[in-house]
Amino acid sequence: MSTPSEPFKIIALKAHAAPTMGQGSDWHHYVIAQGDNRIEGYRRGQTKAVTKAIEQMVDQMNERRSGQYAAPRGKPGPKPSAKDGKSNA
Repeated sequence: MSTPSEPFKIIALKAHAAPTMGQGSDWHHYVIAQGDNRIEGYRRGQTKAVTKAIEQMVDQMNERRSGQYAAPRGKPGPKPSAKDGKSNA
C-alpha cells in the first residue's frame, strides 16, 4: 500500500514501438510509481532527451506533493476601467 510520504520515481524507461496511431521509430515507454500507484506513458524523442524530460516530470511531481512547487500562472486578464468597472478588452 502506498503512503503519501513515498516519492514518485521512474521504475521503467525503455525504447518502444510507436503507440497506436503513432508515427516514427523513436518512441519510449515509461512507468512512474509512487508505492502501488502507477503512471504509464509514451514519449517520442532521443533517449537522452526523453530521460531528461521524464526526470524533470518526476521532480515536479515530487515538488508538488511536498508543497514546494508553484504552478506557473497565466497572464492576468484586462483590467476594468475606472469609469464603468467593465473590461477594456
